[in-house]
Amino acid sequence: MQEITVNGKSFLVEPKGHEDFWSLVNSGGWEASTYKTFDENIDDTTLMIDIGGWIGPTALYAAQLAQKCVAFEPDPIAFEQLQANAALNSQASWSKNLVILNKAVGTKAGTIPFGSRKGGGDSTSSVLFADGPTSWLVEAVTLQSVLDEHAEPGQKIFLKIDIEGGEYDLIPGIKAFLAHPNVTATISLHPTFLRRSLRKSLGRFLGFPRFIQSRKQFHKINKALVEALPSNKTVTINGKRYTDFKWFLINAFVRLRSPTEILIRNDA
Repeated sequence: MQEITVNGKSFLVEPKGHEDFWSLVNSGGWEASTYKTFDENIDDTTLMIDIGGWIGPTALYAAQLAQKCVAFEPDPIAFEQLQANAALNSQASWSKNLVILNKAVGTKAGTIPFGSRKGGGDSTSSVLFADGPTSWLVEAVTLQSVLDEHAEPGQKIFLKIDIEGGEYDLIPGIKAFLAHPNVTATISLHPTFLRRSLRKSLGRFLGFPRFIQSRKQFHKINKALVEALPSNKTVTINGKRYTDFKWFLINAFVRLRSPTEILIRNDA
């Protein structure tokens, strides 16, 4: 058992198998900007929805800030570790604020394929790797069903999405939710995983046709994503405020690249 302290907030974890990771968190070397965003946007009136909770570095922290933190982790191996870490903190006053679910959040309810390029549990499991060497069928719920069960009327919502490439499918389906004035969202993009998935799916193409098709598909997917970003809010991408996504999409086509972090806030 190890005590982790970040920005004055502490929680217990079982570090076995992730010793280096938890040491990095404890030293302030892991995603300091993410914790800063949490501090600036979550308070004791907020419902925090953590889509992609992994083994708990964000959920165990956010539960100490929010009125309630609902964390989703569909990888059963990672979820087992998240569950164990949550149990270690069961005596903490904030533990009652934390709900953890071994489910995915999708555009529709049902069962979806989900997988890992390795053995699972390593933070990179994704719907993009459903045909990987390790795979599962997991239950998916809609974001609306999460709100129906956990949100209070008019409540402030903070949404965190970090799902290893699955965001490219989810974001276009929650466009109206992202535009709601009560919602703040932080989204991690994974262009490397998207490129890898596209190249695999385009295996029948060779040479120049493969070059063009990969760019057309990458551009199409990123165009759908940016069209879902609300025009009535401040959208910050990799720390820079965006109002025009032209260069975002040009870069997506020409270089098969896109930014990795999006923050959506209502600054009105």
